[in-house]
Amino acid sequence: MYMGLEIAFDYDPEEIIFFEGDVDADGASFAEVVRADATVLTYNREPIYSDKAVVFYQKDDGEYQYAFSSDHGMLKIEDPFWCILNSAQIWKFRDMDALAASNEEFGEKYYDDTNLVIVQGYLDRLPEDEKVVLKEISSWTNCNTRENWDMIRERWKLIGQ
Repeated sequence: MYMGLEIAFDYDPEEIIFFEGDVDADGASFAEVVRADATVLTYNREPIYSDKAVVFYQKDDGEYQYAFSSDHGMLKIEDPFWCILNSAQIWKFRDMDALAASNEEFGEKYYDDTNLVIVQGYLDRLPEDEKVVLKEISSWTNCNTRENWDMIRERWKLIGQ
């Protein structure tokens, strides 16, 4: 993500969508992300298990925070929260200054960490009046196993892809 953003900024984009490469999502849901006129955080309806989920939650101050277990162990959340969601790992960024600053900080301090550091840094830098919307991804698979890939291929056959 870091290196892709470095190149993307050369084109002076108004917005950037980052869609993780091992995720499969339905086209209609993705089109909603594309059409949104705001920063977008996506979620899916799969059960949350700490060994495979990336979650985000809305804290009592209204801000969003990501949580995950990089060793796929137990997940611990210290903050009180309003809601918790299973991230669909697709994001739309509309504030290029916040995204560039987060990406730069990642390159300087966190290069060996995950792309969630960039996402969280972006959210932390957004002005309070910046609109953030949540979009559900109706059909979603994170392709971590051969079984996941087989499920994706079956879904593609059903929809004629």
